[in-house]
Order: sequence, then structure tokens, then C-alpha cells
Amino acid sequence: MAMLNLPLLGSDLTYYQIAFDAYKRHMYHEGFEDMWKDICGMFTFDDSKEDEICVLIVGPGKGENEIKVLNFVLKRHSSVYVRVIEPDKTAVSHFKEECDRLKKTHPNLRYEFFMNTFQEYIAKSRQSEDESKFHFVVCIASLYYMDDITDALEHLHIMIKSTGIIVSDMIDHTSSVGKLFIKQWEDETYPVTLQSGKGIKDVLQRKGWQFELKYRRAELDVSLLLDNEPEGTLVLDFIMHVVNFRHAAPKTYVDEIFSLIWQMVENVGDKKMLSANREVVVISK
Repeated sequence: MAMLNLPLLGSDLTYYQIAFDAYKRHMYHEGFEDMWKDICGMFTFDDSKEDEICVLIVGPGKGENEIKVLNFVLKRHSSVYVRVIEPDKTAVSHFKEECDRLKKTHPNLRYEFFMNTFQEYIAKSRQSEDESKFHFVVCIASLYYMDDITDALEHLHIMIKSTGIIVSDMIDHTSSVGKLFIKQWEDETYPVTLQSGKGIKDVLQRKGWQFELKYRRAELDVSLLLDNEPEGTLVLDFIMHVVNFRHAAPKTYVDEIFSLIWQMVENVGDKKMLSANREVVVISK
């Protein structure tokens, strides 16, 4: 089935953000703040010696969740430097405004934005021989599109301090949405590389690196998707990472995807829900 020429969602960052926002509007999370509060207590430093805590944030989009994480970090240490890697100009502008507001109550907060994909950032870092080290690396729903997830994790591992941690918050491949991701990943004709928590765990186990797993519950309301509503089209496009997937992809594949969704959907009141649980991997040296 020839699908290599499908219009990729990532080729239009404006539409990507619109679709992502729709996806988030229909996503229901449990335990995000409690989990990340605990995680922020896991990275260690010597408060008497460290003047500034360094945080790297990869692919945050508008940064709604990452701002919550930064608030937890700033409760532990008043001086924080944040480096943000995000390719979308509009998303960067939004996140920077949030950082500006946060700085009003935390004057020792510093932040710097790099408008690149993480793969571009890795290449530039190697060219410039950047040896920056970080206490805390935050990757919330941002490592999905790595063509070489091993290379990405190796680079992140080099970038953390000896007591630092990397936290990747990804879709759990055993959830319903995760199974859709895996289906695309396993299809050699599909034009998008999609990673999941499983791909990250596989690398860590091969490397013998220390890591800890955490899980949190999430559900996606696909009622509008199945009813062919415009908002549902945006959600579908984000799940499949293709612009106008319903009409751009071969009909047999679209029918196959909808058949799979119908098999997995659960009726909750008047809503049709897919499990979209999160697998959080905490990596340390």
C-alpha cells in the first residue's frame, strides 16, 4: 500500500499546532501534577555549591505543562536556567510569554530558546562542540518523531550531569492510541517515524542504563472523530500525523484504521473514549 507521499502533519507547523490543540482539548489526564511534583524531587544537587540549576526542555509546543514543571523546580531552587528546543515560532512566542510572567515572581529565572527540531539541535550541538550539562531534561510528548531514537537518547545522556535525570513522558504502547502509533511504526510504507515508550525502554535496556517507570492514566474522547465533525478531523489528523488523513490516505487504510478504533473504543456516558495512558521513563546516570 503506497502511502509514502501522504502530506505530513509536521510539514505545516501552524496546522500541526492547531491539530495538537484539538487533540489536547479532548484528552483527559489524571495525576499529571502529582507525578511531576514527585519527579522534580528526584533530581539531586548540592544547594551549597550550585549557583544555578540547569533545565533542558525538548519540544514543549506552547509549554502549558512545562510551565507547571518549572514552577515545581523553582520551589526547590531560586536560580534556574532553562534552555528550550522548539521549532514552531508561534509556540515559542507563547511559551516565552509564560516564562516572562514567571520571571516577575522569580527574578533569578533565565531562559533561552532555540527554534530547531531536536534532531537539528543535536547536529548543531555537535558541530559547535557544545558541552553544556543539565541537571534536569524534560521531554513531554516530544521524542515521537526521532528517526534514530538511540542517537537522541545517547546525546541526552551525555548532556546530563552525573546526578542529573532525563524524563520522557510518552504514549504507552499498550494503550489504544499507543496501538495506533505502533501500527504506523511497523508499516514500512508509512511516511512518519513514530516512537513510543516501548522504543525508549528497548534502547535503555540494550544500553544497561538506569531507569524507572511510572504510569498515569489518560483518555481521548473520539466522539467527534467518529461522527466526522471538523474538530474530530483535527484529532484524527494528529493521531495519524497526516494532513486530512481521512481523504489523503488510501481508502482501504482509512477503513482499516476506523475498524481498529471501533474495536478499541469504550462508551462512557455519551462519549466514545480511547485509552491514551502515559508511560513516563525517568533515566539517571
